[in-house]
Amino acid sequence: MLARACHSAGRSAIEFAGNRVDGPPFLAPAFDYISQVKEFRPRDLPTFLTDDAKLLLVRRLVKEGLLYIPLTGTASSTGT
Repeated sequence: MLARACHSAGRSAIEFAGNRVDGPPFLAPAFDYISQVKEFRPRDLPTFLTDDAKLLLVRRLVKEGLLYIPLTGTASSTGT
């Protein structure tokens, strides 16, 4: 597994390769989903997020090094 979702009272996070991205508890389903799949498109994230929020989250995870965007247009976990 390349990433692990972590949840505690009042916080949610995704941990990967010595890094961690924290967020509010409502991101828990998105972090869970991302930690369980190899590839996805931002639109595949849980529907409670708006399209803009999905893109913002994916951009943040690309910036932090968890995801990369291959030429095919799907966001992939690092090292796949």
